[in-house]
Amino acid sequence: MEKAIRVISVERGHDPREFCLVSFGGAGGLHACALAQSLSIPRVLIPPHAGLLSAYGMLVADVVKDYAKTLLRGTVSTSFEELQAVVSVLKEQGLGEMKDEGLDEESITTEAALDMRYLGQSYELRVPCEQDFLSRFHDLHRKSYGYANPARETEIVTVRLRVKGGVEKPPLASVEEGSADPGAACVGERRVFLDDEWVTAPVFAREALLAENRCVGPALVVEMSATTFLAPGWEGKVDRRGNLVLTRRGPR
Repeated sequence: MEKAIRVISVERGHDPREFCLVSFGGAGGLHACALAQSLSIPRVLIPPHAGLLSAYGMLVADVVKDYAKTLLRGTVSTSFEELQAVVSVLKEQGLGEMKDEGLDEESITTEAALDMRYLGQSYELRVPCEQDFLSRFHDLHRKSYGYANPARETEIVTVRLRVKGGVEKPPLASVEEGSADPGAACVGERRVFLDDEWVTAPVFAREALLAENRCVGPALVVEMSATTFLAPGWEGKVDRRGNLVLTRRGPR
């Protein structure tokens, strides 16, 4: 799991220390603190009903369709106007299919992009299809791989268009305000095995936690669809939306 996170962060030029780790799935919360600690991620967010997050996302997700046109042309011989013409053809197709699905034209947005590379490379980077696409490519290449060569010839491999149709979203729930003391949310204790020894950890019922409640690790937070483990040195705080936000206590 740590390797998978590095692939989408460090290997793409992003510093994990600048991000928050979102943990979901029935068992995601059991590993969240350990993963965040090994990657120096300072904060973990665990949404309510974490084990159902994927299903909830499918219900509220926008309708998205992706279109692509292979080009394989050097940027020297390709004008931005020519790229816009290709995008227009893809856009016409996308808008037509979205309308056929009954989506209101006012809710539809589009986003054009280019797959680009230096001539001779076998891999591409995706940049927005905008007037300054060439400079954006060099900047992204430098960020991703540590270098860029503006004097080197570049080429456009594919023109892409993402068409998104917005759907109505249900309002986000909020939880009742409380204090730092989780109080009645503590429903018992469990023995957990840590660092070659058994320790006793309090167990908190997720549905009973209020906004501003704080839980200090080692502790377990249980709910119908998931379990969260707060490791020693970590603290969890509930925000007004019911998210459980975990942070390291003291200096990192």
